[in-house]
Amino acid sequence: MVMCYTIPANKANRLYWLGRYTERVYISLHLLRRYYDRMIDGQPKDYEEFHQRLDFGNPYPDAESLRLGYMYDGNNPASLLAELVAANDNAIVLREEIKSETLSYVQLSLCLIQKAAERKETNITNLQPITDYLLAFWGSIDERVFDDRIRRLLKMGKLVENIDLHIRFDYPFHRVKEAYEELKKQLENEESMYDLSLIEQIDTCLDEEAYNQRDLAYKGRLLRFSAPVSRHGFRLRCVPCANSSQRLHKQSLFLHPSDGVTHDTDTWGNPIQYGHRMEPHDSFVFVSLGEAELSPYRLPDEDPSPLFRLPSKLTAATSSMAQIAQAFPRQSALDQASALSAWVYQHMRYQPGLTHAATTAQEALALGQGVCQDYAHILLALCRAAHIPARYVNGFMEGEGATHAWVEVYDEGTWWGIDPTHNRPIEWGYIKLSHGRDAEDCPVNRGVFTGAATQTAEIRVIVEEL
Repeated sequence: MVMCYTIPANKANRLYWLGRYTERVYISLHLLRRYYDRMIDGQPKDYEEFHQRLDFGNPYPDAESLRLGYMYDGNNPASLLAELVAANDNAIVLREEIKSETLSYVQLSLCLIQKAAERKETNITNLQPITDYLLAFWGSIDERVFDDRIRRLLKMGKLVENIDLHIRFDYPFHRVKEAYEELKKQLENEESMYDLSLIEQIDTCLDEEAYNQRDLAYKGRLLRFSAPVSRHGFRLRCVPCANSSQRLHKQSLFLHPSDGVTHDTDTWGNPIQYGHRMEPHDSFVFVSLGEAELSPYRLPDEDPSPLFRLPSKLTAATSSMAQIAQAFPRQSALDQASALSAWVYQHMRYQPGLTHAATTAQEALALGQGVCQDYAHILLALCRAAHIPARYVNGFMEGEGATHAWVEVYDEGTWWGIDPTHNRPIEWGYIKLSHGRDAEDCPVNRGVFTGAATQTAEIRVIVEEL
C-alpha cells in the first residue's frame, strides 16, 4: 500500500535539509580521513586544498586548528558539530514523519561528537560510530517511513549533497552520474519542485568527456545561503572586458536560478550583468566561460579620470606612507611604481584569513600580512601619495585558484599592469574583469535579498593557455 499526504512547505524544506545535513556529515567524515594523515604531516597544500574545496571560509590559522575546528567548532556553521546540531533540530521537528527510532540515530551521532568535542578528541577513527549511526538512520527511513513523498524529499536532499561533494573532490564520473540519475528518478513525481529546462541543460553538459576535462578555461562561483532567500537582486562583474590587450571569443554565461539577466556597463566602463530571482532559493550559481586572445598588457588612454590620482576609502595613505612614497627617487611613473611594488613585496607576507573585504591599506600595512587585495590597496595608496595615477584591477591570472587583484599605473598615455603580490610587471597571462578606485568599485558579485540567512561563497578560476 502506498501512503501519501500533503506536506506543508516548511516541513518539506526541513525534510530536504535533514537529508542534506546527514549526508554532508557522512561524506565529510570519509573525506576528512583521506586528508587527515597528510595534514598531521604538516603539508600546507593539503590543508589549504581541503578547506578550499569545502568552501567554509577557513577561519583557522593552521592545520591543527582546522582539524579541531572543522570537527568541533559550534560557532562555525560548516563544522561537523554544527551540521549535526542542524540535522538534529530538523529531525526533532519531523519526529512524527520519520519516527522516534529514526530520530534516535541522529541524536546518538550528536551525543558522540559533543563528547568528543569536550575532550578535544584528535583521533578521527574514534568518530567512526557516527558513520555507522548515519547508515542506520537511512536504513530506518527505508524500514519505518511508509510515505513515499517523505522518503523522496529526504533522498533528494541526500542526493544533491552527494553530487555536490563528489564534484568538489573530483570523484570518478560514474559516481556523480549514478547519483544524478537517481535524483532525476526522485524528481519525476515532484515536477513542481524543479526547473525542467535546467535539468535539460545538465543532461547536455554532464557527459564523461566534459567531466574529466572540465578544468579547461572557465570561472565559476557558487553562493550558498544558510536558509532559503527570496527577492534576490544581483549585480555581477564576471565577464572579462574587451580592450586593446584582450579580445574575447566564445563567451557564455550560465546563471541559476535567475528570472533573467541584463548586460550593461558601470561608471568605469566595466561590463556588468544584473538581474533577480523572486522565488525562494538556497544557492545561486554563475559560470562564465570563454577564450581571450591576449597581447602585451598596454592600455592606451588619452583622458584618464582624475579620480585615480586621489585616495579612496580603502587606499588613503598615512603621513608615514606618504613619506615612504615620496622618498623614492623621481623617475618615470612606471619605474617609480615598480620600485614601490618591490617595497610592498618586501614588507608584506601573503597570509589568507587575516584581513577582509573592508580592510584598508593602512590596516593591512600595519598588520604586515594579507592577500592580493591588500597588496594592491597598499600599492595604490603609495602611488597616489607619489602623485602617480593608479587604479585597482580585478581579474584572473593563468593557473588555478580564485580571482586575483593587481594595479594599473598611468604613464605617458598608457595604463601599465603591475602585480605587487608577485612583484612583477604584467605582460601576459592575466585576464582583466574590471577596474576602479579600489576593490569596492569592482566586486565580482554584489546583491540584496529577503530572508534571515547568511551567505557564503565559493569561487574557482582556471585559466590555461590554448
